[in-house]
Amino acid sequence: MSEITSGLVYPGIGGTRDERVPPGFARLVRAAPMGSGRDVLERVSQALLAWDVHRGAGLTVEVDGPAVPGRLVRLSLPGPLRRLPLSIDCRVVYVIDEPCRRGFGYGTVPGHPEEGEARFLVEMSGDRAEAPVTCSLFAFSRPGTRWARALEPALRVAQAVATQGYLRAARRSGQAQ
Repeated sequence: MSEITSGLVYPGIGGTRDERVPPGFARLVRAAPMGSGRDVLERVSQALLAWDVHRGAGLTVEVDGPAVPGRLVRLSLPGPLRRLPLSIDCRVVYVIDEPCRRGFGYGTVPGHPEEGEARFLVEMSGDRAEAPVTCSLFAFSRPGTRWARALEPALRVAQAVATQGYLRAARRSGQAQ
């Protein structure tokens, strides 16, 4: 097992890169327009890779640097939920760094309430000066603990709310300063 996948125990590691979902996992796909042009692509992708999109969605982020393969990140829920004894740890599985596509995928590590992987991606449609920029989230997951299985409907709602928070934070980061 490589350092990058160390501690990842779900099937289909890296599957979000090509939108592959292992059997038995729920799929989540959301996208939103960010604006247009290379400047927007740069601002949103920098915020994403520096974890500012997660912070902007209300999460507390404990991490030693930007998203790079193998990096472990600890996320904490916002507000009073932060007091829950809940470990939301993920490991970055891959980073996408292409001229018109930037982002990363991370997977859950043991102790996370779910098992699975999420990809955060910022894309510019072509290389035109005013090409549209989109941010998307693609994920697969299933409950990883007994209590998460019991609360699965509520966790799906929480996941959808968090996803909308990520996309709103990404859109804010793309706006001119």
